[in-house]
Amino acid sequence: MSDLGNFFKREYGAEDANSYDYSQLKLDCPYCSEKVGKVDHSKKLYIHLGKKTFFCQRCNTTGKLEKFIKDTTGS
Repeated sequence: MSDLGNFFKREYGAEDANSYDYSQLKLDCPYCSEKVGKVDHSKKLYIHLGKKTFFCQRCNTTGKLEKFIKDTTGS
């Protein structure tokens, strides 16, 4: 697992997604509560470590990991 992958596991409780090359993680989406009106407890946000992108299968929020970290940490 990459340093980036370990960071998301440690800081966000991410888990390995069922990808053949372990390049994807999944975690609870912090955007769902605002966009859907319900908190995500079923890990619908997927992170692609190789592409450094994210996508939520529930609220359809997508972007670069840099944006995700900025949005969730305020820095």
